[in-house]
Amino acid sequence: MSKDKDMNKKLIQSKKFIKGNTKQIGNIGEIKTISKFVELGIPVYIPFGDNEKADLVAEFGGKLNKIQVKTTNSSVSSNDIASFDLTTQKHSGKEHYKYDSADADFFACYDAESDDAYLLPIKDQKRSGINIRKSIPKNHQVKNINNAEDFIIENVLAKIEKVDVIDVDDYKIID
Repeated sequence: MSKDKDMNKKLIQSKKFIKGNTKQIGNIGEIKTISKFVELGIPVYIPFGDNEKADLVAEFGGKLNKIQVKTTNSSVSSNDIASFDLTTQKHSGKEHYKYDSADADFFACYDAESDDAYLLPIKDQKRSGINIRKSIPKNHQVKNINNAEDFIIENVLAKIEKVDVIDVDDYKIID
């Protein structure tokens, strides 16, 4: 086997693939996010039923925060970028619902490939998706980049808890 084919085979084997339908994949993202909050000592509350806009509620920054969890699979993620769809499909399957600050306070985005969880404010989110950059671009661009380090749950919570007031403007998402 050539070196290139062998390297590609190893790369494919190293990627994490979540198997299942979108509901099962979403459930994995939710439990991983809940686990991350619990590891960090953040109380978590789970709404009853499956028709609520928020998937969970987490207590930080001196208040209860509604969280909508989004999960990406390695099929839409790469080593450099994690892509998240920030909408949900309505039951008809034809329309996409875009969340706003009345629905939830934050998106918790779980990347199954890297096992990383990100926390992003919903306030003023204008796009239906987000790309989170996990490494420095080859062209060294720094403007208009959603740097993963800025949105890792631990980093966001550390900043929120330090100031004890959530100022979502400190976490503006680049459009």
